[in-house]
Formats: sequence, structure tokens, C-alpha cells
Amino acid sequence: MRRRLFSVSVVAALVLVAGVSAALLMPASYRSTATILVEQEELSQEVTGTEKSTYADRRINVLSKRVLSRDNLSKLAKEFELFEEISYQDGELLRSALEDLRTRIDVETVTAEVIDSKMRFQVSATIAFNVSFVAKDHLKAQLVNERLVQMFFEENSALLYRGSAAATDLFGREESQLAQRIDEQEDELRLFKEKNVYTLPEMQSINIQGLEKINDQIASSRLQLKTLHEQRIYLESELVRLSPSAIAYDADGGRVLGHEDRLKVLRAEYAAKKSKYSRSHPDIKKLRREIASLEAELKALADQQVDAEKEVEAELINLRAERAGVKSLYSADHPTLKSLDGRIESLARQLQEEQGRALPSSLVDLKAD
Repeated sequence: MRRRLFSVSVVAALVLVAGVSAALLMPASYRSTATILVEQEELSQEVTGTEKSTYADRRINVLSKRVLSRDNLSKLAKEFELFEEISYQDGELLRSALEDLRTRIDVETVTAEVIDSKMRFQVSATIAFNVSFVAKDHLKAQLVNERLVQMFFEENSALLYRGSAAATDLFGREESQLAQRIDEQEDELRLFKEKNVYTLPEMQSINIQGLEKINDQIASSRLQLKTLHEQRIYLESELVRLSPSAIAYDADGGRVLGHEDRLKVLRAEYAAKKSKYSRSHPDIKKLRREIASLEAELKALADQQVDAEKEVEAELINLRAERAGVKSLYSADHPTLKSLDGRIESLARQLQEEQGRALPSSLVDLKAD
């Protein structure tokens, strides 16, 4: 260091003189910076097409490209006379001038650590960005930068307008789909109500009233049934006290005689008059004719009942024989066997009824009327 102290001092002095001279001789340069706050997006990911973590970066990148396009920069340079006329060609900046202007414009994002609302942990997010412009004149630097900020806002408004239009169109389509779905569900609900009109919740009070009315009717019917049952018991007790062979009377108090009773009376009267009159007496002949007529009528009725009984018995025998033959072919639950059993049971009841209506074999064998 002692041997080279002089050389080092000379070099340091030259560098110091050169630096001071450069600082004093170089033209002045001013930098104007504006900070634009990035508000949180209000549209969902389905509308924007990007995640929230990258939405701001992409938005700033798109705005920067639109603002720093060749047409916008040419208009900006003309508006503030940033270049000479030789730097323009057909109203637009030359490539060299355009690149020089772009180097003087700086867009820088501002990030900060924030808490993600969904993930609940700290992430780095873009909260703002700085727009700067460098010029030799401090007033022009400020004015140009203000115009750049205004251009950013204008482009952002245009993007928002297009995004809003896209969102409006999306919401319109969603509204149409939802309206169609609501109409379909209303139709399904209407059909369901028509099919289940008596089981709906709003019909509960009406159903309860109907049930109470039915219960009242059931109670009234049970009371009527009880009254009829008591009346039947009373009539049966009265019937027990009646004589089976009592003679019936008509409304005028006259006796009503059946064929058997009439024949019995005529025979008794014939026996009484036979002792007084001869066989050629008119009263005797009349009684004999009446007795013969009643006997013939009773005999015809008896023969008719016997024929009906024989016919029923014959048909019953045939059905029983047919059932015996079919029984070996089918099971007990087969419809054919069930049909035959029903017919046999019906004929058996009919035969019992015919036998119950049979005329008495003698005048003494009389049934209660």
C-alpha cells in the first residue's frame, strides 16, 4: 500500500472528479409515480375464469398491454409533444421512439401478506400497483403520469363493462334455465297435488272434519243397530207367546183360512149335514164339490212340490258325481272344484227350502202360519 499509495490517490481523485462532473453536467431527470389500489373482485371464478390469487395479476397484465399499445403510446406522445416530428411516421411512433417511451414507463405490482378467507393461512397477494413515468421536465413527468393513470382507469372501465355484459348474459341464461326448471317443478307439484289431493298437509283439517263426521255416522249406525237388536228381542219374546195354531183374522175381523183349514171346516160341515140330508140334497152336493176341488188343488200342489224336490235332488246327485270325478284331477284350491262346491251348497239349501214348504200329509199335521 505504501509503494502504491500515490497511484491509488491519483485514480481516486480522477474518479471523484469524473463522478462530480457527470452529476453536474448530465441533464436533470424526474420520476412521477402513482399508486393504484386493487379492490377485491366481486365476480366469482365462474364469471372471471381465473382464481382469486391470480385474478389481480392477470388483470394488471392485461391493462398494461392495452395501455402500452402502439396506438395509445402514439397518442400520448403527440398529446404531450414528447418527441420531434421526425420520430413519427404516418401518425405513429417509430420503433426506436416507441421502445424509448416504453422504457420510461414502469408498471410495478405491490404485494402484501394477507390471510386467505378459505384456507385460513397467510398468502402473498397483489394489493396495488405503481405506475411511473420518467421525463426531463418535472411538470411534464407529472402530467404524463396522470394521463397514464387515467388511461388505466379507462381501460379498466372498458374491461369491467365487457365483463359486466358477459356476467349479465350468463345471469340471463341462468335465469332462463332456473325459470324453466321452476315451471317444470311447478307442473310436477301440480300433478302430485292432483293425484294426492286428500293426503296433502293443507287438507289435514278437512280430513279431520270428515273423519269426525264418519265417526258420528258410525256411532249413529251403532245406536240404530242396538235399537233394532232390542226390537228384534222384543218381537221374538212376543212371538214365543203366540200360539202356532192360532187362526188369523183379516182387517174386518173375519177369519182367514188356508186350504188345509178350509178343507177341515168343509169336512166337518159335511159330516154334520150328512146326518140331516140325503146325498141328493143341494147342500150336500155343494159341499162334496168344494171338498173335491180343494183336495184336487192340494194334491196338485203336493205333486208339484214333489217334482221340484226330485229335480233338485237329481241335479244335486249329478253335481256330487261330477265333483267326485274332478277331485282326482285338481287340488282343493282349484277354481273348478270351488265352483262345484258352491253349486252343490246352493242346491242343498234349495232342497231344504223345498222340503220345508211341503204340504202336511194329514189334516192334523199342520205347521204354524
